[in-house]
Amino acid sequence: MADCDSGVLMYDPTKANSSPIGSITTGTDCAFGAAVDKAGNLYVANISGNSVTVYPKGQSSPSLTITDAVSSPYSVAVDSKGNVFVSNLGNNTITAYAAGGTSAFETIAFNNYGQAVGINTDGSDNLWVACDSSNTVFEIKAGSSSVTNPGLTGTAGPIGVSFGPKGILYVSNFSTTNVTVYPSGQTSPSETITDGLTGPTQNGITAKGAFFQSNQDDNVVGFKKGQTTLFSTLMGASSAAQIASSPLVKK
Repeated sequence: MADCDSGVLMYDPTKANSSPIGSITTGTDCAFGAAVDKAGNLYVANISGNSVTVYPKGQSSPSLTITDAVSSPYSVAVDSKGNVFVSNLGNNTITAYAAGGTSAFETIAFNNYGQAVGINTDGSDNLWVACDSSNTVFEIKAGSSSVTNPGLTGTAGPIGVSFGPKGILYVSNFSTTNVTVYPSGQTSPSETITDGLTGPTQNGITAKGAFFQSNQDDNVVGFKKGQTTLFSTLMGASSAAQIASSPLVKK
């Protein structure tokens, strides 16, 4: 879990109301984004440091730092090929980097669509972008730079997007203080989560389908697979943002 005040905090997601079992602080500077690739490498977006730091599996010091075209990065995502995507609050862009690379091979301006905040990739490597100012979640197809609107209903100030097993999509809506849940391929939510939410921002899902939601400057709450009543409030996080899981979700 990225936490602006504490770097990256690690938890056992199966234990209710758990405290951190580890942390990473070297190379972090107000960590706001977190993602894990299929090799177990951790990517951290540092909103104050204008950088993305990359940590090999099991390591607490970065092996790579990305700064090219990074401007107040809010969220980070990695596709199955290892391509890295970053949403930049500083200039409202999405930047893309090849696996192991530090130079942006693509920059997509989002001024015409709204403020790009939380991002994530689905099981087909399509990139999804939450834009809170336009109340819309957008999609960028794999290998494309075209921004499309898949037509999700029920979004209001969306900030976080994450995909669970079988392609289920969770969208956190800051304006209505809820999370809307969409079965794969559907544009209308099948259920809405409100329990324990006070200011939902970024989120994440474990490989077994447990869903965790950050509440802005407050806490993180967890829900077991398919449940809308919280089972856990994580301890020790004061400014939690994006959440990543290892092992990866089979989307």
